[in-house]
Amino acid sequence: MTENKRQLFIGVNEESFQSDKINRVIQNLKAQFEITFFQDDNRRIRRGKAKTYEQDNPADVFLFLPLTGEELSKLANGLMDTTKLKTASDVMAQNRPVVIAIFTEDALSLNGNNLMKLMVTKNIYFVPFYQDDPINHPNRLVADFDRVFDTILYALKGKQIQPIIIAREKGD
Repeated sequence: MTENKRQLFIGVNEESFQSDKINRVIQNLKAQFEITFFQDDNRRIRRGKAKTYEQDNPADVFLFLPLTGEELSKLANGLMDTTKLKTASDVMAQNRPVVIAIFTEDALSLNGNNLMKLMVTKNIYFVPFYQDDPINHPNRLVADFDRVFDTILYALKGKQIQPIIIAREKGD
């Protein structure tokens, strides 16, 4: 008898699969979840025309792996013009969690207000993040990809893993 796995939808970018770190995260998640990937082809969708998941197979959780600055802005301001964003919105509408693994160059500048908007939004949970290079990239924030799985487990219980903002030693 096989155990029923939870459904995990993952919104990915083309570059996601080129990252060894992200590939390790995905391999670890496959042991615990039934995964469906959502990747945009950079074409915008028209209202009501987004291809999303089947209603008889809803997601238990949606994971942005990673969430870019552009997606951060659109999600925070309700602009659901891509398949990933529309699917995440549909998951939230079912009162299920959306987990964000952020990776953006502008989180501490123009996108700061959007980051804060999402941090206080119901059913949105953040993988702990840090400034990976404060001298050369002072506005960049990066998720700690080693904490994705734990963040998902917390989110499924309706809790935000703590701390959200973490310190990283140089070389980590």
